[in-house]
Amino acid sequence: MSNLNPQLHPRHARSHRKIGLLVLLTMGALFTAAWLVPPSKSPAARSSEPTTESAVALASPSSRPVARAAAPAGAPVVSDAKGAPVIEEHVMSALHDFAQRPAKRVGLLQGAVEQTKQVMRSFVGRAIDLDKADKRVSKRFTRTSYRQKLENDAPIHLADRVGKDGIFTRDGDAKVARDGEPVDAVYRESDDGSVMKFQKARENDGPAGEGLSEADAKESAEKFFVENGMVTPTDVDTISKTELRERRIDVGNEAMESDDDYLAQQDTLLRRSYEGKPVINSVASVGTLPGSGEVVLVKLANWTPSDPSGAETIKPAYDAQQAQQLTDELRKRVLDTLVEQTGTAAEGAVIKSMDEGWYQTPDDGLIPVLLFQAETRPPGNDEVQNVALIVNPFGSNDEIWQQGRVPHDEAPAPSDDE
Repeated sequence: MSNLNPQLHPRHARSHRKIGLLVLLTMGALFTAAWLVPPSKSPAARSSEPTTESAVALASPSSRPVARAAAPAGAPVVSDAKGAPVIEEHVMSALHDFAQRPAKRVGLLQGAVEQTKQVMRSFVGRAIDLDKADKRVSKRFTRTSYRQKLENDAPIHLADRVGKDGIFTRDGDAKVARDGEPVDAVYRESDDGSVMKFQKARENDGPAGEGLSEADAKESAEKFFVENGMVTPTDVDTISKTELRERRIDVGNEAMESDDDYLAQQDTLLRRSYEGKPVINSVASVGTLPGSGEVVLVKLANWTPSDPSGAETIKPAYDAQQAQQLTDELRKRVLDTLVEQTGTAAEGAVIKSMDEGWYQTPDDGLIPVLLFQAETRPPGNDEVQNVALIVNPFGSNDEIWQQGRVPHDEAPAPSDDE
């Protein structure tokens, strides 16, 4: 449904997205490209499509610095054959340190997913009649889509709140007629309710002002999610970062090399951390139109409140010998992941950094994951390319790569848009 994105609308064939107030990662960004165009096994949230925001979270280094100390006694120093991928010594040191420490998984709050889903459905119900909408069950992803052409609908704004009766406090059931063609709207919901996305094909047909300031946009977006009960921060489960992005429509003249454009939409994205480490597939985002302030996009992915009382140790502290064995196993896992993800580009590749994070899963809650950055030199290309890797240290990588996807041996041939 390409016309849901302002810069892809057919009436604006020359439109493009520009960098807003913060750095907008694009397909041309080397580090992010490894995630947005992965090979056969790409990280996918339980959503309508692979979660781009997860890729952004991976591409954004956490605030925790990567250890650069010399390798401890017993930690392996890599000296592979010429041309083989290698892991730098300081990364091996960090890997060895991780192997020694205990590890845990953290449970999720029971009933929170259903509660959040009801809030989202209350919001969606202001526009889409889910009982009458065109309903489609995806053949590739474990989710259902609802589409509807809107002759009129009740707009939502960032200041709106859902009451205990499930009704928004502002405007009641007031409907606003749309001029011109009906507005296309879609709502996608994963089968387990952990990922939900609503979007209207509304856009400004011309300049409508500069929208909210960065500070106001961030504050309003955080309050929208928190006060509506979609995001529940605690002392350890926090909103770690909020980003403002701008979508702009190019109205310049190519022949005159004009660079005129206007602001079409503002998107504010929230990132999540648990105990100071990023939860890489958690994201909340809201998009608004400048001028009217109407909300035209809401997405909540894998942000179920955690339950620290449900934490479970999955690995105790290891002695030197045990830590060495795990380090060797993890080293092999990292290099195997690199080869699987990059193929021949892994030849001569170097693993440059490692960081620790979490990944929300539907069954095990928050599980620890390791994040790596590698430099590769694809055949026939002299330029160094950055590749991001995610490794599940205590389970199969399929547990994180294949989330939200129907297994190949069970899925029928996909339709064009599902």
